[in-house]
Formats: sequence, structure tokens, C-alpha cells
Amino acid sequence: MLNCLRDWSGVCLDWVVSDDLRRDADVFRQAKRVAVFAVAFTLWAALYAAIYLLLGSPRCAWICLTASLFLWSSLVALKRGLSPAYGCNLVCCGGFFPLSGLAYFGGGWSAAPLLWFSVLPVVAVLTAGIGWGLVWTVLPMAMLGAFAGAAAAGFVFPQELTGLVARDFSFLVLMGLITCQFVLACVRVGIEQRALAALRDANKKLAESRRCAEELEAGFGFSLEEWTKLRREKAALEHFIKLRVGPMELENDALDDFLDDDSLEVELEASGIKFHK
Repeated sequence: MLNCLRDWSGVCLDWVVSDDLRRDADVFRQAKRVAVFAVAFTLWAALYAAIYLLLGSPRCAWICLTASLFLWSSLVALKRGLSPAYGCNLVCCGGFFPLSGLAYFGGGWSAAPLLWFSVLPVVAVLTAGIGWGLVWTVLPMAMLGAFAGAAAAGFVFPQELTGLVARDFSFLVLMGLITCQFVLACVRVGIEQRALAALRDANKKLAESRRCAEELEAGFGFSLEEWTKLRREKAALEHFIKLRVGPMELENDALDDFLDDDSLEVELEASGIKFHK
């Protein structure tokens, strides 16, 4: 059942990514990660929208659903062949702006949804590199500073959830965040395992190539490097003869007489070609 679900999801994710992004293996893997995060966060947004609605906060439920606009836009961007970094930024925007809105209506800088800011740098690094990871580290920190500064200035943020409801919701947020961190850890481990498998395959192919080279040297009495050197010297000698004699074809006897010329070795050595009669 799990293998069938994994194969089906893999086919769907492959369909989302355009052919232009498949030409490079690394770009293709990053694009698939963007698609995975977009679909996963869409499910999380729908889940928390339902929770907010059950807790009596339809305004926050609508804010959660606005994340889907950014997330599905990232899938459209991948289908149109835009870079994984572009899709990554849409996914991170789908987390940054709705979470900021939920924090505003949840009491400000101490609101539970702000804990999900910790996911954004990880997603950015995995899908767009360290540079964008740094950007999506600084932006949430700046937003937290803005909330803290507003609270220090005396601004009172609205509180949609209060009392026991707010406490229970904070518990649900922490549970969801822990689950999300587990998923991200699995993604990181999967990336590392695939990299190690590729390294093992490369080492195996290198060892096989060395074994073939050793068998060639044992069978023919010279190494692959020596064979390559002989071929280069032969090509250089043929080129020199063409320059010396011209484009005409030489008979075997005439070629032997030409090669027996004592001045030939001097000219070849002056040209950087080692030739021994």
C-alpha cells in the first residue's frame, strides 16, 4: 500500500515539473522538493483552517487558506518551467505572510503560529540553496523584531483565541511543528543517502575502469597512458610528414627512404616529436 502510494505520488510530482527542468538532475531534484513542500503545506493549511473554524475564528481560517494561493502558484511556476528558486520563494511567501497575519490576530510576537517560521529557512536551503536560506532566515527574524517592537511601544494586538482555547491551540501548533520537523529530517536523510549511493556507484565504476586498465596492460604489455601517448605521437608524425612531403600518397619504399633520412630525426626533435628509427 505504501509503495503504491509512493509510486503514485512520484508520478504526480513528475508531471508537475516541466521538461525544461528535467535536463539537469540537480535542478530536477530541487523542483520535485518544491512540489513536495507545496503539496504538504497546502494540506497543513487546510487542516489548520478547519481547526481555526472549529475553535470559532473564521477570520484566521481564511488567512490559513490564503497560503494555498502562493503554494499552488509555485506548482504552476514549475509546470511553466520557471526555476526551483522561484517556486521556493512562492512556497516561503505562502508561509511567511499568512503566519504573520495569524500572529497579528493571535496576540503579536508571542503567538503560537510564529513557531512555524523555523521551517522556512530549512525549506529554502533544501530547494534553493544557502543564499535563499539566509534570506528566509533574516525575514522572519525581522518580522519577529517588528512584532516585539510594536508590543514594546504599547500596541495591543487583537486576540482571536483566548483562555483555554488559546492554550489548546498552542498545543496543536507544537504537535504539528514537531511532525513537520520529522518530515524535514526524513527529507534531509533521504538526500544524504542518495548522495552516498551515487558516490558508491562512482567508486565502483572507477574501480572497474582501473581493473580493465590493468588487464589491458598485462595483456598487451603497455598501459592505457602509454597507448594514448603512442597514438598522439603517431598523429603528430603523420601530420609532420604531410607538411614535409605534401598531400601526395607515398609508396612503401619511398616512405621507408623518407623515414631513413638522417635529417628527419633532427627535424622531429626540433618540432617536439620523439621519434626513434
